[in-house]
Amino acid sequence: MKTFIKQSLLLFKEQYIIYSLQEYLLIEFIYPIFSLIFYVILVSFARKINNFEILILNNSFLLCGNICIFTLGITFEIEKYNGRLYNLFLSSRNMFIFILEKAFFPYIMSIITTILGLFFSYIIFNIRFNNINLI
Repeated sequence: MKTFIKQSLLLFKEQYIIYSLQEYLLIEFIYPIFSLIFYVILVSFARKINNFEILILNNSFLLCGNICIFTLGITFEIEKYNGRLYNLFLSSRNMFIFILEKAFFPYIMSIITTILGLFFSYIIFNIRFNNINLI
């Protein structure tokens, strides 16, 4: 497990090496805010909905799905560009662990982004989640 975490961290650093720590954190904080505002404005005008609680929960889960899906897409695109995609699936040794290692930290970041989206919705729209039945 220790090797898996180390390899995952190295692959995560490889994807975001072009950013400094401040730039990366700024991107991680601004993306949920802009996504939240855009989604709420778009859906409220399209559907004429005044109840923002469900919209904000939907936006947070869309953020998580967006990051997870596009992270795997970027991973496969990089592997295809480098000519290793064929080897990942058809090698005698199972290389699926490589895909899991590349996706481990971005999935953690997607969970953090989802929590940030809920937090910013609480701050910006003053939404209370007491009335929502999640079951």
